[in-house]
Parts: sequence; C-alpha cells; structure tokens
Amino acid sequence: ETALQRKARKATVASIKDVVGSGLSSAGAFQMAAAACSIESGTIPGIRNYHTPDPELHLKFNTRVRKQNPRRVLVSSHGVTGINSVISFKRFKA
Repeated sequence: ETALQRKARKATVASIKDVVGSGLSSAGAFQMAAAACSIESGTIPGIRNYHTPDPELHLKFNTRVRKQNPRRVLVSSHGVTGINSVISFKRFKA
C-alpha cells in the first residue's frame, strides 16, 4: 500500500453533478463554488442515487449532506473535450 492509497482511504468523496447536472464549460466553476461553500459552511454535499458501492474501491463516498468541517477540498473537473483540471482549496487561518 502506498502513501497515496493510505491518504485516499481517509478522504471523503462527494459530488454535485447529480444535483446540478453537467454544466459543460461552467462545470468547473460550479465545482469550485461548491468546494468553497463546503469549507465555509463546514458541510460536505451528498451524492444522490449512489446505493451500491464497488467493493474494489476503498473510498468513503458521502451519500448525504453532513457536517464534517473539511480543512482541504480537492476539485477534479473533466471536460467533454478532454480538458482536465484539478484545484485544491484549504481553509484559511487568520
């Protein structure tokens, strides 16, 4: 098991696409706004209609909105033209 696999097991996976749909070129902006709101509000969005986890994936999929106070959020956005981007947000401490 690699260090990345150990970290991935601790991470919570969430998505907003099931709620807002595919925003095409604006999907990344939707995801960034949701990530910033997640950090600000201390909640993680749930994934609707996710009922049967894949036993091969050792990830925690969040199926309901819940309080968790995330310190860091990673947004991975994949465009229909093959353009992919990743951005990370971290809670700011004053």
